[in-house]
Amino acid sequence: VGENQGMPDPQIIEQLKATMAHLETQLEKVEEELKYANKNSRYRLQHNYYVLKRELYELRLSAFLNESKLATPERLRYEYLYSPDQELARLGLELNELRIKRRIYDYIVEALTGREID
Repeated sequence: VGENQGMPDPQIIEQLKATMAHLETQLEKVEEELKYANKNSRYRLQHNYYVLKRELYELRLSAFLNESKLATPERLRYEYLYSPDQELARLGLELNELRIKRRIYDYIVEALTGREID
């Protein structure tokens, strides 16, 4: 099969960053709405918050990994692939916590509405 010859496309990384900026704007709006939400809308807003936040962290992780690969254009060494990276660990931990929170709110909204959440 041979070595991986593919490299990330800087334009796609920029698209990821633009999407991240859009998600951050949406998150700010949801955070503001949460301040004034009544009991009935709070759960749905909180669910939407975790959906957006999880997507944001998935994009952050993807952008980070692609930028790291671009910054290391030479052959990927064992150290690159298997040495701990503090930023990668932080992003991964946050993403996992957001997956849990989002799933909890999937169940809450499902219980309130009686229909399954995607």
